[in-house]
Amino acid sequence: MLLLRMETEGTLRHATQAATRAIELDPTDAFSYTLRSLAILRGRQYDRYSDALADVRRAHLMNPNDVETLRVVAALETAIGDAEQAIERVKLALRLSPRDPLEPIAFGLLAFACFGARRYAEGADWAARALENRPRMIQIQDIYAGCLVGMGEIGRARVVFDRLRKHAPDYAQQSLEGASLFARPEDRLRIGTFLRIAAGLDDASAAEAVR
Repeated sequence: MLLLRMETEGTLRHATQAATRAIELDPTDAFSYTLRSLAILRGRQYDRYSDALADVRRAHLMNPNDVETLRVVAALETAIGDAEQAIERVKLALRLSPRDPLEPIAFGLLAFACFGARRYAEGADWAARALENRPRMIQIQDIYAGCLVGMGEIGRARVVFDRLRKHAPDYAQQSLEGASLFARPEDRLRIGTFLRIAAGLDDASAAEAVR
């Protein structure tokens, strides 16, 4: 779901540089703009999100039917707080490519956007659909747990987060320490609080102040 945290800072920097060089060589290559935006997003370079969004929106105008570009637009829009529009973009991507082998990633991205929009029940449903197809897709399990906490389903959230800690302890710890694609402090506080509840570190009542 674009929520990969495995890349090193150096790898992401090189990816950004390579995409920039590709744009310099051919400014009509829409996908190079998408790739540069994606590297900035994955690197959580919050101060560059607006530039990345401008890049990927330009790529979308150049090639409006590219589903990967639509997904990156949606991820960045969610990250900066425009989650409602992001939801519609991902649904458009699904309509454009109904047999896309990356469909579970789109489901995961919808869960991410629904969390951003505080549509927790919808987000949990999309996350469950993603995990039905890819049960070990760790990049969605923290958002799934967060959506369940938002719904008040604390027991279910703890089961999901315990599973994440079992299969990907480093990833789970990064999530608890604040690793997030969300740029807005209030969104990072919300997902962080919900995940601490899912991990059993905070009382469920802590959710009320940020829900």
